[in-house]
Amino acid sequence: MVDVTRMWEAHAADGCLEDLLAWLDQALGDAPAEVYRGAGGNGDVVVVLLHPHGGELSVGKPSAAAAGSVLDGVPPSFLVRSARAWDFVRVSSRGPNTDDQEGA
Repeated sequence: MVDVTRMWEAHAADGCLEDLLAWLDQALGDAPAEVYRGAGGNGDVVVVLLHPHGGELSVGKPSAAAAGSVLDGVPPSFLVRSARAWDFVRVSSRGPNTDDQEGA
């Protein structure tokens, strides 16, 4: 079975970045995810990486159902436009990731 990571990307509406981040933090709970906010000119961008370790993502649906489906529930008023998502399979590990840092 191949682990697939889902990358979810959204642009926060004016004045809604902190609300979006707070909503994601609450909604994702203990889901195996990393949340990033844009830097510099991309300050309104939010990216979530979902890692359903031990599971496989089917097309359009993460096996970690709670993590994947929760992103579909983001209040539309928090976003400039609909969020986008892509699925990835790790090819190599050339730098630190959350698994590498657990034992550090």
